[in-house]
Amino acid sequence: MVANDVIDFEVENKKLKRKIKLMEQTLNQFNSIKQNYDFLIKKLEEKDKNLNEINEKLEELVKERTKDLELINEKLQNNLILLEELSTTDALTSLRNRRGFDEIFLQEFNRAKRQNYEFNFLLIDVDYFKKYNDTYGHAKGDEALVSVGKV
Repeated sequence: MVANDVIDFEVENKKLKRKIKLMEQTLNQFNSIKQNYDFLIKKLEEKDKNLNEINEKLEELVKERTKDLELINEKLQNNLILLEELSTTDALTSLRNRRGFDEIFLQEFNRAKRQNYEFNFLLIDVDYFKKYNDTYGHAKGDEALVSVGKV
């Protein structure tokens, strides 16, 4: 019986050694997988940090571009106002030109109509202006127009 026990013990010992060897192989594989996992996690953290830095830079660029666009938009608005003034004002006399007259005339006519007021306006024709201009020159003619405009 002792011989059978020894044989059984040896068989069990071999089985246990195989199980231990299998467990060691599994542990080695697990350690290798863990090392790969840790390496990948480290790389992902680096990439995440890089993405955060890029995102911060992008946000700063967007803020700068937005500020630039707001300034440009403000300048454009100012230029539009200036262009509107230039398109409705005579450069020599600084009086409203025909376009300006048409706008104001329509505005005031409609106001008078709404409020049931009388509406009057005055047109001035400078008689013999061409003859004056031809006789004294365009510079003097311009001076005359400015003087009439001031009146």
